[in-house]
Amino acid sequence: MARKGEQMEGIALLEDNELLIGQLYRQFAARLPRQVRLWAGLAAEEMRHAWMLKTVRPRISASLGARRDSPRFDVDSLATFRDFMKGLLYGTLEKDLSAEGALKTALYIQWSLQEQEVFRSAEGDPCELRTVLEALAAGTASHAEKLLKALKRAERSATGGGWIGRNEDHAALLDFLPVPEETFNHLGYFPV
Repeated sequence: MARKGEQMEGIALLEDNELLIGQLYRQFAARLPRQVRLWAGLAAEEMRHAWMLKTVRPRISASLGARRDSPRFDVDSLATFRDFMKGLLYGTLEKDLSAEGALKTALYIQWSLQEQEVFRSAEGDPCELRTVLEALAAGTASHAEKLLKALKRAERSATGGGWIGRNEDHAALLDFLPVPEETFNHLGYFPV
């Protein structure tokens, strides 16, 4: 049975992850002045998502009960993602960064969040938590759409084409998405 503390820890990890994504996007805004509006806007939205999670935690604490099914949040996976984001954030501080690499990295992050359904609300969630999670899921989808459009524009202007077709299957695109080596491989998260 999942304990209330594990559920609160899961929500706190979601908050940490949103903060780290926002910090990464702020770093992109600072290092990519031609895309500052995109990155600054996304960073602000991620910070707002973190604030939503932070403010909902104390209000729902009393209404979270023990769950008879599996734990509400996969705390280990969320902690691994947090560590991944920390490594990515600090890794991008040390490396040269292209606009295309930043877009692909951010798209990978957003699609990963969608594929893992980290903001899926569940039966038994307090109404206020369900509302926040639904807003975060919608925000993640919106971010992925903005990033995909920006990447398509960047690739069209650079090459007259691009690797992204009309395929809307995000899982297939994740497998095909070229993950920039300079961003990820030095962190040891992907085999070389």
